[in-house]
Amino acid sequence: PDHVRSEFFRLSHGGPIVVIPTALEKPEQAKFSYPHTILHTTNRRECFHADFYKPLDNAKAVWICGGDQSRLTVYSGTPVQRHLKYVVDRGGVVGGTSAGASAASGVMMHEGDALNGLGLMNDYVVDQHFSNRSRLPRLLNLLEKYPRLKGIGIDEETAIVVGQRNIVVVGNGNVKVCNRGVIYTYHDGDVIER
Repeated sequence: PDHVRSEFFRLSHGGPIVVIPTALEKPEQAKFSYPHTILHTTNRRECFHADFYKPLDNAKAVWICGGDQSRLTVYSGTPVQRHLKYVVDRGGVVGGTSAGASAASGVMMHEGDALNGLGLMNDYVVDQHFSNRSRLPRLLNLLEKYPRLKGIGIDEETAIVVGQRNIVVVGNGNVKVCNRGVIYTYHDGDVIER
């Protein structure tokens, strides 16, 4: 939705935007209507070269496209992951849709199992298309294996803005937070304490 997109651009402060299309089936065909730099590879070794991740040094915003989040594990545990955290530490924003949202977790949901994510939200497991695809059972199942984590399920056309102390819901759907078997539902404008 437009107001979700507007929030991402507001948080980017008009700065350089990097787009990571790696989760897409055909990343080379990705098209965007705003100025950006593409960061994409399927070769993990490339992630360790400073010339490759250099666009993240000046980025104010990074957008991670949806698709198959397992493709994003190429960046996990590499300087790319570290530099994504630097973007946030500098006051920038890292956002994503679908697979891009799931990848924000340290423990990343993938078809009901766990993969290594990008570690931007290490206290949560994020699942997407949540109510739209009835994914509560699979999230609860994964949380049984990782009891120290909380689950956060994000509906389509909905986003969360994660701050140091809280999370704000933006969009047309709901966000569900699962914490030790208790499920809370939040809507547009609601604030979730971390």
